[in-house]
Amino acid sequence: MDDLAKASRAGCPVGLGAKAAPEACAGKAELNKLNNMEAPNQQPARDQPYPLPKSREESTIPTAEGSNWIYPSEQMFFNAMRRKGWDPSVEDMAAVVQIHNAVNERAWYHVLAWERLHERTCDQPRLVRFQGKPSEPTPKARVMELLGYAPPFDRHDWTINRCGKEVTYLIDFYRGASKDGTPSFHIDARPAITSLSTLIDRAMMPIYRAVGVVRDGNRGRV
Repeated sequence: MDDLAKASRAGCPVGLGAKAAPEACAGKAELNKLNNMEAPNQQPARDQPYPLPKSREESTIPTAEGSNWIYPSEQMFFNAMRRKGWDPSVEDMAAVVQIHNAVNERAWYHVLAWERLHERTCDQPRLVRFQGKPSEPTPKARVMELLGYAPPFDRHDWTINRCGKEVTYLIDFYRGASKDGTPSFHIDARPAITSLSTLIDRAMMPIYRAVGVVRDGNRGRV
């Protein structure tokens, strides 16, 4: 599995810290209901050749409490991969964390593109909770695969608070063309159709993009 997929599906913490799958996080530890992850484990493993940095980067993604979400440290990622049964290399953790953070920043950028449709009523959406679901393809991803497209390497569901109203976004992550060995990705983020409002947004967004009301690049390179 390449670094892009590793960064997104590194065990229990997926994306901003959400779980990869229910069975991946099974155990006695109680999971945080906001991000489906265990308490941060910053302790080096017994056979780890040397300790990894414990510093955690602050994201640009606001929480419901007003602060910003904090990304996992290299040590946390290493421990998470070990919990899932992988054999991670300590030398890879810096790159994995860097890619992980960049992918999630880009995903938030796409969520904000949709939220611009509602900025007159709410200009400060906040991420409330999230969950990784790599083994549960979205309906759109299933259809695209039937049409011959490669499946996404991961899926996240992010629930945002739009000034008192909760809206869930479905986010599919696809591998993009690599250039000079640099991984790239394609993000398909859209609100789940759970109300008339989200149905209208999904129907109207192509028009808004065509006339330039909303502009967002859909490809990122990290």
